[in-house]
Amino acid sequence: MLVDQYLWFLHLDRRMHLNVDLGPLHVHLYGIAVFYMWVTVSILTLGGIAVLVSRKRELIRKWTTWVLIATIVGIPFWIGKGATAVLVAALAVVAVIEFARLVRLSRLDTCLLVSLAVLYPLAAWLRPSLLAFVPVLVLLCALPSVLSGDVENGSRRTAFTAFGSVWICWSLALLVVLQSDAFVLFFAVGATDVAAWCGGKGLRRFGWARKTFTPLSPNKTIGGVVGAVIGAFLVLTLLGTISIGLLVAVAIGGLFGDLLESMLKRQAQVKDAGEWLPGFGGLLDRIDSLLLVLPLAYLLG
Repeated sequence: MLVDQYLWFLHLDRRMHLNVDLGPLHVHLYGIAVFYMWVTVSILTLGGIAVLVSRKRELIRKWTTWVLIATIVGIPFWIGKGATAVLVAALAVVAVIEFARLVRLSRLDTCLLVSLAVLYPLAAWLRPSLLAFVPVLVLLCALPSVLSGDVENGSRRTAFTAFGSVWICWSLALLVVLQSDAFVLFFAVGATDVAAWCGGKGLRRFGWARKTFTPLSPNKTIGGVVGAVIGAFLVLTLLGTISIGLLVAVAIGGLFGDLLESMLKRQAQVKDAGEWLPGFGGLLDRIDSLLLVLPLAYLLG
């Protein structure tokens, strides 16, 4: 009986919604979104109990940060596209500033990226068709270098600015486009990261599992990859959104998104992109996996 009710809820028509009036704020909570909310609260609660029992200060800090992230990210998703666009713009601005520091972009290039970090989510909310002009704007990222006549570093500046405009600004704007599924992706990516860590630790007794996946990150092992794939399959199945496209996007996209940022940090010779998130580093360190998952989910999911 419980299984039948669970399956019914997973296949609940997303057009069903609950209207909540909070003074001047009118909130539409979709039935499936309410389910995801309770799943998140339940997992964070169970995790909090385990963390408190462990009494490890580092784990407590990370759990506290996850609670803040889930709250800050979850509420705008449940309110609607407008609130999601504002959230995404804020995340993108912080992320591009951290990225600009990593690759040592000039102030002018950074200002251009900050502008795109705000404009892309707003376009995705108000007029999604404008995102078709993203390739043109990528090319226009060369303007600051061209107009300043920067022969020495112009090509490098252009390459990193153009890359950041796609990797961060455009990718995060897809959260607005995929708004009804955005929290699912956030949740799945976070759970898959944990599963990858468990796979790396739990399978290390086997020789093949201890093999390093890439020199970029010695901690990324074959066992971790196996754990990520299994974890992505389980969490997507639990949420009733399993498909080959989403499985590839979450498991493989998340892995390579993390490695992509690792390459940039290695080049910059830093451990983290920032230091303001307790136990995690910077925002870019938290969303690096998501930045590749989103485009793949958009195209394959």
